[in-house]
Amino acid sequence: MFKTLTMGLAALALPTAALAQDAAPPKPGGRAMMRVDTNGDGAVSRDEFLARAAKRFERFDLNRDGKIDQTERTQLRERMRAWRGAHGGHTPPAAPRS
Repeated sequence: MFKTLTMGLAALALPTAALAQDAAPPKPGGRAMMRVDTNGDGAVSRDEFLARAAKRFERFDLNRDGKIDQTERTQLRERMRAWRGAHGGHTPPAAPRS
């Protein structure tokens, strides 16, 4: 009986292992990479990377003077702490646009 049960379980495991090998490997970077890879070619070009950095800078430059000064850094840090406090310590989404 034990031998039959063992053989049955082994027979169930074989197709599962074969299916797992056929599955495509996950893309490196996951969701973050998909957000930056704007043309969907599976790679992040210098232009895509710099465009994402420019958008982030714009979000952090609260007074739109082309600089992120200590006052803006303090404001952003306070907003982030408040958001985390309200959401159980999780990382907030993109900084709010003013």
